Amino acid sequence: MHGTVVGQFYSSNSIGSLTWEVLVEAIVLFIAELLWECILSAIVLRYNIKINHTRKLGNLFKIPKYFAADLFPFYESTATSLVTVLAINQTLFCVMYYRQSREKVPFFSYVFLSQDRREDRPDTLIFQVTEDIMRFAIYIPFKILVANRIGAPELIFIPVAVNNIGDGLDEPVGVAFGRHKYSTTALYHKGKFFKSKFTRSYEGSSCVFITTLVVVAIYYKAFSTNQFWITLSVLPILMTIAEAKAPHTNDAPFLALVGCSFLSAVFLL
Repeated sequence: MHGTVVGQFYSSNSIGSLTWEVLVEAIVLFIAELLWECILSAIVLRYNIKINHTRKLGNLFKIPKYFAADLFPFYESTATSLVTVLAINQTLFCVMYYRQSREKVPFFSYVFLSQDRREDRPDTLIFQVTEDIMRFAIYIPFKILVANRIGAPELIFIPVAVNNIGDGLDEPVGVAFGRHKYSTTALYHKGKFFKSKFTRSYEGSSCVFITTLVVVAIYYKAFSTNQFWITLSVLPILMTIAEAKAPHTNDAPFLALVGCSFLSAVFLL
């Protein structure tokens, strides 16, 4: 069903090459995210919004920005373009967010404010970097080898949307309405592995289930009839379990792994 699209828009070169357009894209996306983080930090200071919420809002832009270019006609994201843009963005933000950099440059500290949750300190930057690297270790192969291969680049937005919207809503919903709690741990926190305890709620986790249902329904045209009903029946449950069992601040890679693995099986097996 996607063969015509593949022929018109996608070449066989999934590796790609490093061009000046890729470098320009990396800088543009870095500036765009930097401006978004500045806006979120301003909201924290002016309206006293919890950093837990602005961190989630930051994630709404952080990951989708890398794949949004595919929404434009005749554009093909390649392994080279995705890895290059990711590497440049991660390096620039790490340099800015490094503790000594923030101590020397107040602007860097200001930008970092909207991401620095109290419970994540002093490992906020470690959490962010490891989470992003693990996510892209899953998203990039899925995007190139599955979504692009079948001519349905929009498929990447199913796990990405669940990750950013569903997981983004679970914390504020859990704080406001969570009455049934359970605990999880972190891969690494305060110098220890799998030691610290963090609280989640079933009410918050239900946001992942509902979001998965909605997102799969929105992208129904990417599926055959059988693929759609199988995905709609199974994926929401799998994503909810993945979010519930995943370590603190590293739930996003687990959601990515489950979502991309399941969609790969649906389309390739």
